[in-house]
Amino acid sequence: MRSSRPRPTTSPARTAIRGDLLDFVRELKSRPGGDIAVQGSMSIVRQCVEAGLMDALTLIIHPALAGSGGRLFDGIAPTRLSLVDVQRTQRGNILATYGPFAG
Repeated sequence: MRSSRPRPTTSPARTAIRGDLLDFVRELKSRPGGDIAVQGSMSIVRQCVEAGLMDALTLIIHPALAGSGGRLFDGIAPTRLSLVDVQRTQRGNILATYGPFAG
């Protein structure tokens, strides 16, 4: 869990991040275990992509047009990805998972 202000950690699946975010992610990736998920933070995703720490990126595409808002990858150098998996939910959402380009 990364927050601009201290918050209680209420789930065993959450860990409060203290110190440098990228150092924390590198250390976490070095441990055995499951996947690391980032939800709802464009800033954290951008930092991890730029640092080369993402093994896979799953984008959830909702069937709605916002018309405005932030762009997830503004300011990041162009990077080619390969589609690894795609799923469609009953509500019409698309889960598209990408990995490193396997040209």
